[in-house]
Amino acid sequence: MPQRIDLPHCTVELMPEGYVVVDQFSHVRQTRETVELLLQAVRDITEVPACVLVLMNGQPTDKEARARIASATEMHVVAMVLTSAVGTVLVNFFLRVNKPRFPMKVFRDEASAREWLVTQCRSKGAALAEAESDADGVT
Repeated sequence: MPQRIDLPHCTVELMPEGYVVVDQFSHVRQTRETVELLLQAVRDITEVPACVLVLMNGQPTDKEARARIASATEMHVVAMVLTSAVGTVLVNFFLRVNKPRFPMKVFRDEASAREWLVTQCRSKGAALAEAESDADGVT
């Protein structure tokens, strides 16, 4: 299983703590197609619905992409980091319109998002994926 996948619009990486980080590239429009690529990468990295930290970097997301994200079975819990106040308002609106099937929360700082994500995954009984050791093959 790969621990990192580079896509045209983001990187997807399994962290040693067992959650997945999606680092979105700036100003790349999120479409249903880019979301499908992202979700396939999540499936390739972990065999269970994943706890995911999404680092947003100012990219717009179209309606079909938002609907697909909300219905994704690949994600168990999502923490999203946005540094823009306007972006935070827009995503919170999206969460009311396209209610995700999993817990999802928006943060302004990465440390708080990581803490909430791990706490939520453990309290919901989600298995955090086990990251493989890079050199010696020990898991």
